[in-house]
Amino acid sequence: MNSGMEQLTRPKEEKSKSDVNWELYMSFDKPPYEKLIERNIKAVVAERFGIRWDTSKQAWIIPIISATGDLMGWQEKSPRGVLNQPVGVVKSETLFGIDRFNLRTAVLVESPLDVVRVASAYSGVQCLASFGVQVSKNQIELLSNVCDCLIVALDNDEAGMTVGNKLFKHLPSFRDGVKWLNYSHTKAKDLGEMSDEEIGIAITKATVLPWWVNV
Repeated sequence: MNSGMEQLTRPKEEKSKSDVNWELYMSFDKPPYEKLIERNIKAVVAERFGIRWDTSKQAWIIPIISATGDLMGWQEKSPRGVLNQPVGVVKSETLFGIDRFNLRTAVLVESPLDVVRVASAYSGVQCLASFGVQVSKNQIELLSNVCDCLIVALDNDEAGMTVGNKLFKHLPSFRDGVKWLNYSHTKAKDLGEMSDEEIGIAITKATVLPWWVNV
């Protein structure tokens, strides 16, 4: 798949073919060092995934890129909430990280920043994010098309378990099966809250049954 980052360096005349405001996206700053440290994210990895920062709003700017590498828009994430730009962008048609995915095992998470966090700490698998707890049929189809093994790593909270239960019943078959993230060794709510060591254990000791069944 083509990297959506390639589009960020295309000539200006090509950018005009899209409704996305390319100039505005590229005008956002690089994430401040202290914000990266707060989330244990490496600057080089944040740059690789196209993560930006809106200084005026104190918000993360997360690109929404299609499976074919087109920039569809972006998501503004701050303590005040999440806002998708442009209005009407359908993030359920893609997965964050899909344009860069090239391994056999995918770890499905809710937050795009968790994708970047895990990529900063762990190799051997790649995360893909659904931009929230809900996982659409289109996203499930994308997952089945790009990976042989799926590790479901939704948040360890009521919403994550509710959606996880639906996935447990309705996910299609994967060549190397479906596993579920191991939360038994940590009190973290998601991969983004885990230490590097906890991330490694959670992934390598993923189980064939959902984590809430093993409690």
